[in-house]
Amino acid sequence: MASQRLRDLVRRALGIVRPAGDPRPTADGPTLRAVVAARLPTGAATVAVLAPAHSGLPDELRRKRPKGRVHHLTAPGADAHVRLTACGPFDLIVDCLGKRGNRERFLACFYHLRSGGVMIVANGSAELAKPRPGHLGGLLSDALASRGEPHPGRQRGTPTAAIDAHGLGRALASVAAIGRHLVTERAELSVLAKMREPEMNAYLAALPDGRDRVLEVIAAQPFRSRCAFQENVETPRPNFPDHYDTIDLSLRVYHDVVMTPGQVLSTDRVITPDSYRHNQFRRLRNRYTDEIAPRFATLRHGTAELRYLQGTYLHLDNEVRGHFGHLMTEQMSRFWTWKRARARYPGLKAVVALNKGHELRGWESEMYAAAGIETHDLVFLREPVRVERMVSGTPMLSNPDYVHPAIVDTWREVGDRLVAGRPARDFPTRFFCSRRLAKRSCHNTEAVEAIFDEYGFSIVFPEDYSLGEQVQLFRGAEVIGGFVGSGLFSLCYAMDPKRVITVGSTAYTARNEYLIASVLGHSMNSIACVPDDLTFYQSPFTFEEKDADYLRELLTSL
Repeated sequence: MASQRLRDLVRRALGIVRPAGDPRPTADGPTLRAVVAARLPTGAATVAVLAPAHSGLPDELRRKRPKGRVHHLTAPGADAHVRLTACGPFDLIVDCLGKRGNRERFLACFYHLRSGGVMIVANGSAELAKPRPGHLGGLLSDALASRGEPHPGRQRGTPTAAIDAHGLGRALASVAAIGRHLVTERAELSVLAKMREPEMNAYLAALPDGRDRVLEVIAAQPFRSRCAFQENVETPRPNFPDHYDTIDLSLRVYHDVVMTPGQVLSTDRVITPDSYRHNQFRRLRNRYTDEIAPRFATLRHGTAELRYLQGTYLHLDNEVRGHFGHLMTEQMSRFWTWKRARARYPGLKAVVALNKGHELRGWESEMYAAAGIETHDLVFLREPVRVERMVSGTPMLSNPDYVHPAIVDTWREVGDRLVAGRPARDFPTRFFCSRRLAKRSCHNTEAVEAIFDEYGFSIVFPEDYSLGEQVQLFRGAEVIGGFVGSGLFSLCYAMDPKRVITVGSTAYTARNEYLIASVLGHSMNSIACVPDDLTFYQSPFTFEEKDADYLRELLTSL
């Protein structure tokens, strides 16, 4: 009740409802055209109208402002997001598409306004009288009540509705009900539009100068998974598909771009898709930006006085740079860009950045060198910079959504270079990759190790071997077992199909091992154990008796 009273006070203070009398809009009052005319800037205004195809409002506004630009959109969506981003920012946006979906349209369009710009929602003032959760009125009420509160989106499990309301609270300058219509004004706040794959290509094509552009596209290559997969659960878990559509891989060049440690790459209007590890997720997120809305975010630093980095660079930074598993998957999946970019820009340097205090590690440099990126080719940054020219490319693997078969060339080449010149060694052909980390730990690891040991498997810790030795170990194996995670990622170097047994929990949603196996043809048996917390993918878990029975039966059959 206290929260509702606060919202009522805030709404009254902003003039959203009358302090006395019935707050519902009256039947009379100005028409939509009158409200729009009162808010239409003089001169060369930039206007967007969301309205049915037969609406006469766009043409009427073009007649009133012949020197301006009026864009007519009949529906929201990816195409509209690209168009609004390329043609904005806007002085005025008018939504005439009705009540259904107006909350989502508001979040998709409001941030395309310039500072001081206005968005009008036709027949939208009734939303303010009875704000309901999940509707536009509830969003606006929550946004006004959130002002002054800390950003809620940095804690695990924060509802996206709270993030969206807080972001809107920062971006709203004013809200008013004018008769039946809702009028909102944009405050000063630097907000960037998130771009997806392949929206970025369409956006670049729409820009007038053509400097930022697509250099090359490797077409999607749909394929059927080569992995024979079995799991010890009655109900199949998601994201083990038997077919992958993949996506087009684009190599792009940007000019005067801002690079922020943590993989963030941004222009004056957008956060590029190169900033997102999970570039197919419904809502793109990067922990080094602040979420504002489903399609918008802000940087955590200013961009006016950044150090300027002259020359041409290849973006290889990662949101979790300095972590072995993320180098093996997310960064290696972009190694394909190095040769192609350097062929176009011979003086090219690759760039990565400080992350959580992690300086550049020796095994990272060794891995980059195996991809052809020598120490003198690499630039290490410790702060945000503005870059003269940046080349970046779509990753060939994005967990858990896709893997492009062309990544096999990278895996083979990197593996070959890591073992080049190394003497042959006798490694076990049957081994289990155990785990020392507390994260995603098995409460009774010794029980798992004991069973593998009973059946003649060596217990190994991959981190005890050099990178080249890990390649030799996995390439020479017959059967590989291990706890799910980065210890098994050297499967990507094994060009001959292997028998793989993984142990993890049902809460763990990463599918890196399966993505690798799907391309290379490894067969896989997955033992999915019960986690302490089903909602937390890093949850510890217990290897139960039923799991032990399944494993013994499996090992007996080998």
